[in-house]
Amino acid sequence: MSGKKSKGFRARFRNHLHPRHGTPTDDKGLRADQGGSGSTSPAASVNQIHSPLPKTQQKRQPPNLWQAAFEKLEGKQKNILMPNASNSTTSDIKSALNDIIETVNQQSEIRKLKREDKWFGDGPEKVLRAVLALQANISAVVACDPTGHASSAWAAVSFGLMITQNYRQEHAAWFESSKFLSDTISRMTLIEISYRDGHPAATDGLEDALTQTYLEILRYSAEVIAIQKSNKGVRILKSITAMTDLPLASIKKSIESEELRLDKWVKVQDQIRWNEKADRMLAQSSEILSVVRNMDQTIALSGLPMVHRAVFDTYTPDVEDECLPDTRVELRQTIADWIDDPNGKALFWLNGLAGTGKSTIARTVAREMKERGLLGATFFFNRSEADRSSLKYFFPTVARQLADAVPDLRESIANAAEFAQSSIHIQFKEIILGPLSKIKTKNGQNLLLILVIDAVDECHDENHIPVLIQLLSQLQKTNSSIELRAFVTSRPELPLNIGFIKIPDEHQKAILHDIQESSIEHDLLIFFKEKLSKIRHERDEEEDLEQDWPGADIIQILVAMAMPLFIFAATVCRELQDPQWPAKDILNGILEHQNETSKLVGTYLPVLNRLLLSQKEERRKIELVQQIQHVLGAIVILEDTLPVKPLAKLIDVWCAT
Repeated sequence: MSGKKSKGFRARFRNHLHPRHGTPTDDKGLRADQGGSGSTSPAASVNQIHSPLPKTQQKRQPPNLWQAAFEKLEGKQKNILMPNASNSTTSDIKSALNDIIETVNQQSEIRKLKREDKWFGDGPEKVLRAVLALQANISAVVACDPTGHASSAWAAVSFGLMITQNYRQEHAAWFESSKFLSDTISRMTLIEISYRDGHPAATDGLEDALTQTYLEILRYSAEVIAIQKSNKGVRILKSITAMTDLPLASIKKSIESEELRLDKWVKVQDQIRWNEKADRMLAQSSEILSVVRNMDQTIALSGLPMVHRAVFDTYTPDVEDECLPDTRVELRQTIADWIDDPNGKALFWLNGLAGTGKSTIARTVAREMKERGLLGATFFFNRSEADRSSLKYFFPTVARQLADAVPDLRESIANAAEFAQSSIHIQFKEIILGPLSKIKTKNGQNLLLILVIDAVDECHDENHIPVLIQLLSQLQKTNSSIELRAFVTSRPELPLNIGFIKIPDEHQKAILHDIQESSIEHDLLIFFKEKLSKIRHERDEEEDLEQDWPGADIIQILVAMAMPLFIFAATVCRELQDPQWPAKDILNGILEHQNETSKLVGTYLPVLNRLLLSQKEERRKIELVQQIQHVLGAIVILEDTLPVKPLAKLIDVWCAT
């Protein structure tokens, strides 16, 4: 292949796919068997793909292989595909191929913004190469399919590409389908063009192989289009899930069985591989420069203080549960709808009384956003830790996480590290809004990211809490291609109420303690059944517990005692895991207080009683009672709560480090 034509190929490719830093991989899907004859005609070279093919010299009229394949379909499959077929025209085919290019460009722009090129693999490259190959021979392509049946297959490709943006875990199956279909359609069409122009491959066997391949493609396309039609107006996740049941493997197997008879494509693949090798060398050079640049930015970002324990999924000695399956179903759906709503408000405020499960829900939302690739940053406040109970390092911690989520932000955030010790207004302006405003995609595509901010009421900077809410409401006013929204949890305390009252049009609210009692009872019942079953298995070797211990009636009593506080249920289960006491004795001690009107008494008095019972000396019991009264008395009379260590220092008692 001449250097001029090689450059033309790369220019075409880069015009449709922005430069990538990842190293391309070999296109295994394009490989044909290399054990056959090594002789191929010039018509099977890469030049054939990117320059018009010679007019056919064959005297006989070539058969319509797409129509022949269509006739072999079952009646139901024909009915599904019929609306997608029409008399092909050059403009119709061009429009379909341009739609594929635009969709891949939009996907690539978003993934490039998040630096997820390697995760994409060779997908965009394969799809675009397949489309460009057909565009270069558009008249011959239309001649191969005058009845327009291939449009059904391109519709399946387009549908698979369009629905992959925000569901990263389920992305692989759909994208693999689109990549494989586009590559196969392109290769088979080009081979058919070669056959129509009088190449030696024009044999009965080749006609049969191509027809069988087209038949498998149409069968698969019918399945995809059926899923698309059946799920219109329904949550798109159903279409994604349905994909896993489609027989993509059977198509691959059928095509691979015909590959030995299609050795003309070996020459094309060999030539393309040379192009890829050259591009790979250029990409590796860019990658080296990128590594050096990233090292400089990493050093600069280290100047931003970060509260690591405030970040989701970092180590903590405490057990941090997430919502069990089939619990908080309606609330979690409401949150998901807010996230998926293109017109969703800047903030979602989940407020609830102490112990109603706000932090558990926040961790669940963070987990789900991480799995979907939509998690921008998290900050879990905690009044017991100095750096987690202050706003001093809130925005620097968020900025560091955003720089990891969107690497294109790294340089701007690193350059603003000097503002890390400024007021929160300046921090927000310089290390959050400023870098965000510089991110704009060429085609106007937006990247949605969610901030999860838990227990804001545990921040000691009460005067700054309304200010924080006001600043967060400005996240969608940056004109950036990154759309940030914040999911915020707290108790319904005055500073929070003041902050949200000032932005009535910028937030959506859900109140945990206003949820119907039947829904809370249902969730508590699932919680107790799940946790008590695990406790029973854990303690089965030590104690002779019944198979259904503690029994449905006792579980129902525990649910009634816990209503509506999940923290009561969690505390009871932690008590039952105490290895120093038999589970039955612990449970009996808890049930003795089932008629207490105070949740505090029912929750913690059994614990204190067992602590006293474990003391053998009467003198030690008296000392413990006095110490407990001393600590609890200080907690009661304090106007504001204190972390453990400052409280111990205030009342002059020993505190374990």
